[in-house]
Amino acid sequence: MEVLIIPEKYDVIVVGAGPAGSVAAMKCAQEGLKTLVLERQTLPRFKLCGGGVPKWVIEKLEVPETIIERKTDVMVFMVSPYFEPEELKVPVWQAMVHRDKFDSFLAKSAERAGAELRDEVQVLKVIKKRGVVNGVKTSKGNIFADIVIGCDGAASTVARTAGFWDKWFKQNGKTWKEHMAFCVGSDIEMEEELIFERVGFDRMLFFMDPEISPLGYGWIFPKERSVMVGLAIYCGAIKRNPVEHLDYFIRKHPVASKLLESGEVSKVRGAYIPMRHVFKPSYGSGVMLAGDSCGMVSAITGEGILYAVRAGWISGQIAAKAVKEGNFSADLLKQYEEVWYDKFGERLDKISKLFEENIGWYESDVEKSEISRMYKDIFIKSLLI
Repeated sequence: MEVLIIPEKYDVIVVGAGPAGSVAAMKCAQEGLKTLVLERQTLPRFKLCGGGVPKWVIEKLEVPETIIERKTDVMVFMVSPYFEPEELKVPVWQAMVHRDKFDSFLAKSAERAGAELRDEVQVLKVIKKRGVVNGVKTSKGNIFADIVIGCDGAASTVARTAGFWDKWFKQNGKTWKEHMAFCVGSDIEMEEELIFERVGFDRMLFFMDPEISPLGYGWIFPKERSVMVGLAIYCGAIKRNPVEHLDYFIRKHPVASKLLESGEVSKVRGAYIPMRHVFKPSYGSGVMLAGDSCGMVSAITGEGILYAVRAGWISGQIAAKAVKEGNFSADLLKQYEEVWYDKFGERLDKISKLFEENIGWYESDVEKSEISRMYKDIFIKSLLI
């Protein structure tokens, strides 16, 4: 007797269990949608990130104090060649978190709302029928849905296989990598006393120095018993292995090495982050993209969690509307982009323009000696946009 296999079907499949994905899934589930979250890694998992989360996100998502390592409200800028600290007091604190704990909390929030979560499942490509996305092919079989929300990071499989990369990059004579920065970092364990004395519990340290990052910056952020140390370099400015820049930062830099002395360096990790401009369109028939998957990151600071959470929330609302109306067309889902652009997209475009007008693309004529100072100046200006 032949066994009939009924394919799995959901209202919404969310790909990626980072902040954008978990919040999108939570919102979909709260709206009563049958929601599945697919994550390729095993949760909880390490995520390379400075770990700064805005107060708005903490309060909106009711993140418990147990997840928060520190609250910081002072930015300290150190610019080559003299590295004289310049402090900037910010009006609203930012929480410091370890992303494995923070992301796990968000994923569990989605589950509590009614979403189903499966980790260790790799999405290989989206499934299309007559040009409409209606599911995903995974390492464990095909799964169908009325809507797929891609929240799978800078190298998004959903965006690439759904045809967005052709629209964003190929058709404009660009490549994916031209729109990326590469980050490397390590969590360095230190005694609390040393963190307080050298860094401070309420401070975020930013280093603008071509020896650390030819185009970008380095950071030292305090946690409870460690500091997160890392750097970001625009890919077009990379001339040598970024790990060499990080090693210099930790062990040889005239200021940072003294702050980090005697700390225990954990495994060095690397990751791409989109740091040019937000990519549009962010929707199509049966599909929406949120967070890093469509470049929702400040082109100057690299801040992305705030935008990922807001986009996830909005995508969940629009998905609920689409399911209730039985309409999964691009004409309806374009409302997603209209809303997020109104909420924060214009700000991201202004930040990108600020970067272009002052430093521009990698073939810029800006002198190497001037880039550090200019980067610090536009960094501060971007905070006021």
